[in-house]
Amino acid sequence: MEDGDEDALHNWLWFKRMEDSDEDALHNWLVWREMSVRKYKKEYERPNVKSDVYTGESRVGKEAMDRALETLESMDLILESDGVKLVELEKWKLGKAVVGKKDGTPIYLTRDIGGVIEQYERYKFNKMIYVVSSQQDLHLTQFFKGMSTRKGTVVFLDEIIKEAGNVMHEQMMKNKEKYKAVVDPEETALEIGITGVKIQDMAAKSPPPPYTPPTSPPKLTHATSHSSWEEEKAQAKMFLYKCVREVLAGSMRLLSLRPLERM
Repeated sequence: MEDGDEDALHNWLWFKRMEDSDEDALHNWLVWREMSVRKYKKEYERPNVKSDVYTGESRVGKEAMDRALETLESMDLILESDGVKLVELEKWKLGKAVVGKKDGTPIYLTRDIGGVIEQYERYKFNKMIYVVSSQQDLHLTQFFKGMSTRKGTVVFLDEIIKEAGNVMHEQMMKNKEKYKAVVDPEETALEIGITGVKIQDMAAKSPPPPYTPPTSPPKLTHATSHSSWEEEKAQAKMFLYKCVREVLAGSMRLLSLRPLERM
């Protein structure tokens, strides 16, 4: 047996213990989950992202998954092949979606459906929006009509933020006078780095209209960054800057960015 096969078997056996309500397996899972959630909170709070509830497919109960299968069966959507339960989606060129294994253990798709049932009953929402990576396209397409850490292809958020902060800190240090005037240069550099990462990510999306964030604030900044006005226009200039400052700060908050007093 190859190492990969041994790992897969070990994972399956551990997962089966959890499904069978093994106390030791569940206790370890709860500890690991709590550690993960604490890490998520810490890392996402740095770019000013907060969540009210942290949950996941592992929190979906067996009752909800059983109800999901029962619902699919009542709609005559379940097919069985060699003990495996499938949903036929060839009509939409999505293949066959597996919703139940031979050994009776559920899979992600079943958990997702069960999870939606539980969440709808809890929140009674009008619309539910999933925000996931592009690697989950097929999985979610099957669900509505799957970067692997094991392969080492993931770049973690904390690494990106740290690198962005280091780059900005180096840039700030090039101007000694301004650097000395900043109260906490390292924290300021980190905040600017986070802002740069978020703006870069937003700018990479499909081009937004020219009057919406994140395109408007930079244009407004460039339009008012002049020092060639005459002396008599100073008062009007200061009032203009005050208004621009408020608009820029408001725009940044809309983008979940934290405006800095000095940089």
